[in-house]
Amino acid sequence: MYILSQHQKRGEVALHKVKHIADNFYEAEISHKKALLEYESAKSEVETAEQSLQSANKVISELPPLEEAQSKFEDIKSKWQEIFDKMNKLSKLDKDYSNIIEKQSNLETISSELNKVEVIIANLPSKEKTKEDLDKLIISLGKENEKLSKLTSLQDEYNNIVNKQNKLTFCQDEYNNLIITMKELPS
Repeated sequence: MYILSQHQKRGEVALHKVKHIADNFYEAEISHKKALLEYESAKSEVETAEQSLQSANKVISELPPLEEAQSKFEDIKSKWQEIFDKMNKLSKLDKDYSNIIEKQSNLETISSELNKVEVIIANLPSKEKTKEDLDKLIISLGKENEKLSKLTSLQDEYNNIVNKQNKLTFCQDEYNNLIITMKELPS
C-alpha cells in the first residue's frame, strides 16, 4: 500500500515538473520555426540586394554627368541603407539562430526527461486498479480483525480455563493432603 502511494506521489511530482518543461518546449519550438523563416527570408533579400547594388554600380560608371550621378548615388545610398538594415537584421537573426540552437539542445534534454517521466507514468498502476487493490486490502483487514478478535476471545477463555485448572489442582492437592491427614488421625 505504501509503495503504491509512493508511486502515485512520484508520478504527480514528475507530472508537475514536466508541465513547465512542456510549456517551454512548445514556446521554443514556435520561436525556432519563426526565426528560421525570417532567417531564410532575410538571406534571400540580402542576395537580391547585393545583386541590385552590383547593377547600380555598373550603371553609375556608365553615367558621367554629376547631377545624374548624384541622383543615382542617392538611390544607391538608400539601397545600401536597406542592405545595411537587412544585414543588421540578418546579424540579429544569426544571434537568434544561435539561441535557437542552444534552446533546441535544451529542448532535446527536456524531451529526454519528459520521455523518462512518461515511462514512469506509464508504469504506474491505474487508479481503478489501485482502488480495487485497496478495497481488497480493506476487506482482508476486516476479516483478519475478526479473526484476531475471535483468537483474543479464545485466548482469554483458555487463560481462564488454565487458571481454573490450576485452582482445581491446588484444591485436589489440599483435599488429598486432608485425606492423608485424616487417615493418620486416630479414630
